[in-house]
Amino acid sequence: MNRLTKMLLLGLLGAAVAGCAVELPTKQTSEAATERTINAGQEPILKALLGFFAQHNVHVAGVDRELGLVRATGIRVPEAWADCGGPGIFMLTNRRVELSVLINKQPDGKSRVSVSTNFMADLAYRDGPLISPRVCYSSGQFEAMLFDHLEKNAK
Repeated sequence: MNRLTKMLLLGLLGAAVAGCAVELPTKQTSEAATERTINAGQEPILKALLGFFAQHNVHVAGVDRELGLVRATGIRVPEAWADCGGPGIFMLTNRRVELSVLINKQPDGKSRVSVSTNFMADLAYRDGPLISPRVCYSSGQFEAMLFDHLEKNAK
């Protein structure tokens, strides 16, 4: 193999490897976007929250009324709700979130609602097998939609 052929092959290999590069997701939400004080007691908020989940076909994994804790899993989410980074030559599939909502009663009769999310997506090559799951970051849209629903419907 002559030198020119080696250089050409090296260049092609470099270009192929560069095409595999992926852009990592970035954290976009602040703590303020994951907590909100709602002017309602724990029980009306819990009722509105469960109504929201039923309306959106969300599987509720557990409810602890005494603690004010609700867990939900396996929720499929649109791309706008989570930054999973750029996939490079791969595909991001099965965007989903697992979440916990904690409702803390306040002395003034209001409630502090905290949402903890774990967004994920699967990384795959074309129609082939799964390569690995990828952690994604919330864009804050889901939390804002949930809080707006609770403020409007918790009475």
